[in-house]
Amino acid sequence: MINTTNILDELYKIYNALNKHYFDSSLPEPFIVIKQGKTKSKNVYGTFTPEAWAHKKGEKLDEDTGVSTPIVDENKIHEIAMSGEYLSRPTPNMCATLCHEMTHLYCRINDIEDTSNNGVYHNAKFRREAEKRGLIIEKADTIGWSVTTPRAEFIEFINNLGINEEVFKYFRETWADVLTKITPKKRWVCPVCGQMAQAKKSAHIGCWDCGLQMDYWDLTDEDRSRSEERRVGKECR
Repeated sequence: MINTTNILDELYKIYNALNKHYFDSSLPEPFIVIKQGKTKSKNVYGTFTPEAWAHKKGEKLDEDTGVSTPIVDENKIHEIAMSGEYLSRPTPNMCATLCHEMTHLYCRINDIEDTSNNGVYHNAKFRREAEKRGLIIEKADTIGWSVTTPRAEFIEFINNLGINEEVFKYFRETWADVLTKITPKKRWVCPVCGQMAQAKKSAHIGCWDCGLQMDYWDLTDEDRSRSEERRVGKECR
């Protein structure tokens, strides 16, 4: 049967393994969800949202208005969202995104201020904690220490987990609509998020989202595939 339950079960399995290995089982269990990660304005592989979920334990009736409001527990549940468009990336890279978001959770429960600008800019504190967990963190101008790739030790750990990679062959095909509209012309392509711009080869084009120099490609069908492969090689929140 095709459903997202198998994907979520595998994500929780990976979460528990990473929690035990890299966080001494100190992280609470969050809600792991699958969301859209690619829009016209941004491109994300995963997100962490603190206290996004609440548990309803009853209702309170307003006698004057007759309107019922939920009574919820004080303890809220955190959320880690994995972008559906990028579940089929190489498994260690996808797991590195999960570990990236788990690091945000670790910082949250340990009162470590790891971001600014409404959670967009990742500071050196985040880099320090993430690199303790087998990740390589590089800096981009607009989002800080956020570009994430797995170290060799992390890849080895993931490869030994016995992950059912078949469930991650499904992905949300949002980006396909964008690529099919591109005519085979010379274009500049961001090596991280895949954003494109048309300009002369002599120009110097950068990606404002990632703070990186774009690459100059002739986007034939073959090169579009290469663009996608290269774009999933690094991770940008």
